[in-house]
Amino acid sequence: MKSIEERLNEYKERAASVSRESGEEAQAFALELIGEIERLAGENKRLRKALAQSADRRYESTKLRDALRE
Repeated sequence: MKSIEERLNEYKERAASVSRESGEEAQAFALELIGEIERLAGENKRLRKALAQSADRRYESTKLRDALRE
């Protein structure tokens, strides 16, 4: 499976070829979609990081709680 960065690069290349064939309106639309993909990819990365940190904190608190019970 391709990473989001690889797919994004492919989309950029396709948008460039479409813009040569279709005109400025199609190019603007393609660039808008690419911008949205980039924004969502960044948000996804931030959310994954926050989720991983949250999971780590829950594990640590459980581990601490278990140690205190002993």
